[in-house]
Amino acid sequence: NVERPIVDVQFVIWLCAAVMLVEILLIWVSVKDLVINEDAWWNWLYALLAIVALCCVGLIKAIVDKAANKRRELDRILSLIMPALFLFVYNATPSSGGEIYTYTYRLFYSDSPCRFQYLQLTSSATSVVGYLLYGSVCNRRRIRSVFLVTTLSAALAGLLWIPLSNASLEADCVLLGTGPRHGHTPCMDKYTYAVLTTVVAGLFGTFATAPSTVLATESSPKEQKTIAYAVFLSIIDSGASASGWITAPIVRHLGIDYLTDDWGGLSTLIWICTFSQVGVLLLLPLVRNLKVSGMEV
Repeated sequence: NVERPIVDVQFVIWLCAAVMLVEILLIWVSVKDLVINEDAWWNWLYALLAIVALCCVGLIKAIVDKAANKRRELDRILSLIMPALFLFVYNATPSSGGEIYTYTYRLFYSDSPCRFQYLQLTSSATSVVGYLLYGSVCNRRRIRSVFLVTTLSAALAGLLWIPLSNASLEADCVLLGTGPRHGHTPCMDKYTYAVLTTVVAGLFGTFATAPSTVLATESSPKEQKTIAYAVFLSIIDSGASASGWITAPIVRHLGIDYLTDDWGGLSTLIWICTFSQVGVLLLLPLVRNLKVSGMEV
């Protein structure tokens, strides 16, 4: 067994503080419209940015101090920083999940409220099956290989939503393919297609979500495992929050509007999210190639 890197508690605390401050900064930005005094809002924003900057300086200083003493100390620090960076970026990519959720609600709720609820139950059941399959298939696999395969699979499965997103709200079926075959265009019932896509995309989406928590577990130093694991989970949540901030202007630029039922840019959003998700794999070299059992290879 390879010895886990032992990192000073001081460094972990600095990292935890940086994550908390970023979360507070995002929350403060989100409540701008609720603050009556706009000048006060800007003043607090500048103060938060200054505190975040000071925290980052403290974090960098801790790294430099360790690097000045021993090369091994720097390696221990980087063994915590690199997974944290990867997990943040991996979860901060644009996401079309919220828009797809709202679109399917708009498609089926007015006809039959139960249909939309059945879709959500199908998604929940698929997630449970996905986690069980992940444990049986990906156990003791190299973490880089797991991220590569699961991310590519989830990205391809997510493209199945495109034909449904191109269907009009009044259409009864989803067109399959780009042109007519044998005199007619292949078509599938809209709700049947949504159920099948929910199963496939949900299954592989779960596969792509699980490796993040596995990496967080395996990257936590044993001497501060609890607090380090909590920091990693916070980083995952921070990345998900940043994903919303990144997705919002994209949705606005594409002209997706819930109030006017304008969903013309949904398929483009799905493509953008797919390419972003695959592009993050370029950062995989930052991750130590661990097995789920905790052995480095």
